[in-house]
Amino acid sequence: MKFKKLNPELLNSSRQTVFLCLVDESLSMHPFGRAMQEALAKFKENILQSPENDEIIVNIVPFGNEVGENEFTSVEDMNTHYDPCAYFTKMYDAIIYGRERLNSYLSELREYGISSKGIMLIFSDGADNGSSVSCEEAIEAIKSLQSFDEGNIVGFVSFGSEARGVAEFLNIRKENIWHTNATNENLHKCFEAISKSVSTVSRRVDFTSKEESGILFYNV
Repeated sequence: MKFKKLNPELLNSSRQTVFLCLVDESLSMHPFGRAMQEALAKFKENILQSPENDEIIVNIVPFGNEVGENEFTSVEDMNTHYDPCAYFTKMYDAIIYGRERLNSYLSELREYGISSKGIMLIFSDGADNGSSVSCEEAIEAIKSLQSFDEGNIVGFVSFGSEARGVAEFLNIRKENIWHTNATNENLHKCFEAISKSVSTVSRRVDFTSKEESGILFYNV
């Protein structure tokens, strides 16, 4: 995969947390549409109010019939629009894209001498439908991202028991699976936890303890 080169104007700090969010836009997510959009906006607000906001770069990647190819931006320019209407759920394709996009961006940051850590968080309510890659390839991609040598973090926000089973099947660490009932209150709590965790990861971007490396929700 070839990606657009990193924009040096985004680099306002000698360390960066790169947050890539894979968001299910299949039609089954439609009942959660307004709550998700409000929660994304609140997440953006929370990060902007944190002292680490200039050390965080975000990319919201939708997946459904296709996998979106959005660019990394500052938190201030983060797009919080959410409109689930797709007939497919190409989650495995999105995971492969996310792994490649994240690793590519982190490699570029290292070329600029920037200390960095990557976070990939998946939001979904069900199983894959329509991907061109296999579940084994998706599992291997997550395994490589979660390995201590890579130092990245993978999380999953599950909307319902089926999605929670998918997260467990993908071998995502149990500490990084957040089950939501998708009410406004619960989603806001979820995104508040995510924003606090992303800020904490940013403060610990050089932290290499094997005991806590790879945990997203350890401060919740």
